[in-house]
Amino acid sequence: MRTHFAQFCMAALLTCVPSVFAHEGPEHEIEELTEEMAKHGETAKLLTERAIEYRVLGKLPESIKDLDRASVLDPQSIPICREFSRVLFLSGKPPEALAAIARGLTLETEEPTDVASLRVLRAEILRSQ
Repeated sequence: MRTHFAQFCMAALLTCVPSVFAHEGPEHEIEELTEEMAKHGETAKLLTERAIEYRVLGKLPESIKDLDRASVLDPQSIPICREFSRVLFLSGKPPEALAAIARGLTLETEEPTDVASLRVLRAEILRSQ
């Protein structure tokens, strides 16, 4: 009896959870970020977030465009360099990706994980060649 009740509760919970925690998807996120930029202007953070959503959808030219603009707005951002490198690599441009990583490694940071993440990405790119 207890097992059936537990199974019933678990099934009920699993039925409810997706609707409570559902993610609208990258397209919806892109719409929201675009609206936010239309209202308050472009920021490096918003452009980078939208670029990531474009990457998830495989819209790499759009992602590159946003990351290019984000890097102009915040040229000292290692996370932007890292994402830019990732998208350039996925676009079939390993030399440009490695150049973006090299630029990122020249930037100053107090976060050792920033440098480590660039080095890991560089290793992945070099290993793939």
